[in-house]
Amino acid sequence: SSSSSSSSSSSGRVGRFSDEAFRERMLLLKRFGSKGLLRLLAVDHGLQMPKQLAPMAVEAFRRFLGRAATPGLTAALLLTAAHHNLQQIATEEVKASSRAGPLEQTVDSLIEKTLAACAPHGDGVDVVYNAAVESLLLPYFVEFCRGQYKQEIESYAAQVSTLDLRAPHTWYPYARAIKRKIIYHGGPTNSGKTYNALQSLAAAARGVYCAPLRLLAMEVYEALNHRGVYCDLVTGQEVLKVPGSSHVSCTAEMAALNTHADVAVIDEIQVGVSRE
Repeated sequence: SSSSSSSSSSSGRVGRFSDEAFRERMLLLKRFGSKGLLRLLAVDHGLQMPKQLAPMAVEAFRRFLGRAATPGLTAALLLTAAHHNLQQIATEEVKASSRAGPLEQTVDSLIEKTLAACAPHGDGVDVVYNAAVESLLLPYFVEFCRGQYKQEIESYAAQVSTLDLRAPHTWYPYARAIKRKIIYHGGPTNSGKTYNALQSLAAAARGVYCAPLRLLAMEVYEALNHRGVYCDLVTGQEVLKVPGSSHVSCTAEMAALNTHADVAVIDEIQVGVSRE
């Protein structure tokens, strides 16, 4: 009889405070990410995500934790969000867990004492969403995003890396690894600079000509094909493919940086430093 009464009392206690805990947990989760700073805070945890993905990820994370949050996480959220100083309660419960029964009972006790301490007059759980709650949930949010939005995050990280201008000495590792000979040919107009460069280009097995203007690219495209050196044309306005081509004549911004060339000609290279 005594055993039956104890079991019934325990069930009633768990049902009572778990309803309150669920309600408060959902209120806290509803506030998660409401200030729109999560995307910046996540960078500290090594996560970069596109701006348009963040609101969708936050909403999905709220729904996920609404279903999957453990009693232990619920207790931690309530402790973190409580107005009162509940550190002593948590410390005592952690110490007691090493001497008491199963972990499940310890978590139940922790939740119950948290709720009791937050509402000493029976007015409900007085908890406030704060920066500490956000810091507690942030690592879970980061791991959730890495699992649910892996492709989007990896694609965005690749795009961001192309905009990082802090370490130019690490760019183009393949080009830096191969043995290259760089020739700068300077001189007055009509001194044979481009002519000599195009002679070397035509003799190469694979080559690319980069021009500052579309008309120059078109001129070299026609000249090489006229000589029997099959060459493609690639500009911002048009792309002309020649079957079996081994060369490309392009405007500089359209150059394929991941393609090997035996000879690469950059015409009017001084234009690259012009503000115009």
